[in-house]
Amino acid sequence: MEKHQWRFGVMEYYYQVDDFTSSRSFFNQTVSANPGKLVRNTPGGTSNTDADGFYNYNVGGEYHNGFENKLSGYFSDNWTITDRLSLAYGVNLRYHKLKGDYYLTPRTSDLLFDPTQKTYFDNNWFHLGGSINAVYKVTKRAGVLADFTYTEKNGQLESYSGAVAPNNAKSKSPLAGWIVIFN
Repeated sequence: MEKHQWRFGVMEYYYQVDDFTSSRSFFNQTVSANPGKLVRNTPGGTSNTDADGFYNYNVGGEYHNGFENKLSGYFSDNWTITDRLSLAYGVNLRYHKLKGDYYLTPRTSDLLFDPTQKTYFDNNWFHLGGSINAVYKVTKRAGVLADFTYTEKNGQLESYSGAVAPNNAKSKSPLAGWIVIFN
């Protein structure tokens, strides 16, 4: 019986976007089987619409530009310790790079992007991930499985679209569980 099944590898993820923009507008509609747009032309009101029923052009528009690169090295193993006990475990080490520019888009109507108002970012992070899974067979038909997984993450490129600067604080996600198995 082979005791170990080792795996080693390198992975790369690269994503680039050139001047992503998104514009928005709003409309009100009736609540009916075949909804129709409501046109409101009350002078001075905040819900005034154009002749087609739209209002608040480009409120919440988005813009970001740049690239994201993730370079990971990993190893994992399936280890059969005895006929009753086995472990599967692994580690992932990742370098994460984000670089580009974005525009904080205020929540005002008729927004026009101003190239002089861009904010530049250049982030470098290191992330750790791993898991371990143990199976113990009490009998040929019953056993116990225990599992633990851990991952880390900061922001991503699309985090830079919107009206506020992104929160790129590292999030750490541990997850543990166990189960009784009966075949």
